[in-house]
Amino acid sequence: MIIGILMLIVFLIAAVSMIKYKQSPVLVILLLALAWLVIPLPTAVKILDTIQTGATAWASTIVIIAFGAFLGEVLVKTGIAESIIRSAVELAGDRPEIVGAVSLVVVALLFTVIYGVGAAIAIGVIVLPILMSVGIPPAIANMIYLLPIALGIYYNMAYFFVDGPVFFGKDISIEIYKELYPVVLTQFVVGLIIAVTAAVILVRVNVKKTSSVTVGGASKAFQKTPIYSYISPAIPVLLVFIFNWPVIPAFLGGALYAILSTRFAAKRKLSDDIDLFLKAWTDAFPALAVIAALWISCGILIYATRLPEVSAQVGPIFKYILPYNKLTATIFGALLASLAGYYRGPGAPVGTGAALIALLISGGVVPMKYLWIVFPRSALDPTTSWDIWVNQYTQTNPRDHFKYIVPTYFIICVVWAIIAYFLSPISF
Repeated sequence: MIIGILMLIVFLIAAVSMIKYKQSPVLVILLLALAWLVIPLPTAVKILDTIQTGATAWASTIVIIAFGAFLGEVLVKTGIAESIIRSAVELAGDRPEIVGAVSLVVVALLFTVIYGVGAAIAIGVIVLPILMSVGIPPAIANMIYLLPIALGIYYNMAYFFVDGPVFFGKDISIEIYKELYPVVLTQFVVGLIIAVTAAVILVRVNVKKTSSVTVGGASKAFQKTPIYSYISPAIPVLLVFIFNWPVIPAFLGGALYAILSTRFAAKRKLSDDIDLFLKAWTDAFPALAVIAALWISCGILIYATRLPEVSAQVGPIFKYILPYNKLTATIFGALLASLAGYYRGPGAPVGTGAALIALLISGGVVPMKYLWIVFPRSALDPTTSWDIWVNQYTQTNPRDHFKYIVPTYFIICVVWAIIAYFLSPISF
């Protein structure tokens, strides 16, 4: 019991250090993993083997994420993403609430396919100036841009392989994503409706008709891509769900279509297409550095919790706070994700939440497929690269990061949990 309590204290210290003191999640999770390995005193061989196995366990998922980020870079560099956004905003006119609503929907749809910090920044320098130029305050513009990223990523096939391994381990596959697709699609649509409603209300309340705010950084003049190129983001989804393609070829197919569908309008030569392909590929990798480092730390932590010496000590301590049936799992996932998913805290699967999920796996009560759909991954964490960049770009106080986003996201998490409870085919 003493060892278990000591491990609980270390866990709480790790969570507080990230949530309150903003310490690097990569380092904190690694130290937590090492502490949980050493405190129960397993053999030295087990400790070394766990570090080796955990650090390399999900290398293949990083490759899948890389291809998703690559597709995002292609959509940005070909001008397709910007064309879709500007075409939608032109239809919205100059009414701030309509511009905000349309921008939110388009960004959410784009990020169901796009993934990567570079793509998020490239689209941000298009969307944020548009929002603020019609008088939308920076803090609300942040919410209108960041919230749909979180919604889109929840539905994103590439991002499924970012946090999916926490829940499914080496058994993770696109087949699991396809199985859960109907529930996740319903959650995405309902979440989008809630987000748009909140955005429209906030804009109407806070924007004066006579106000006008401009900001630097708008993208340079460009030529719109052909209308048939607009289906590029949907190509990977169609290939996976209709033609049963594996994920990586599907991402490659989407990228190839995006390049070919824009080459004649852009008057690119074959050598230009090759340069675009290579540039998109190399630019996709910097965004993966933090994800790869996090997965090394999380992998060690997950495998540490699976050691009998570790689970035997922390299991009896954590069993009082872990869910034990469908209702408690629903409440647990919704509240933890919406209230403790920030700064890589206990509600963040790629964070200290990995330890809680690993304990749930060892308990064998809650099916991981169900936990995944009631445990919305908070892509609104202020420690993520695009959240940091947005605050800096709009010169918004980081404190205002939560002002409009958290209440809306809390409502979405609760509604998502209710949808999962009633629509999920998974029972236990």
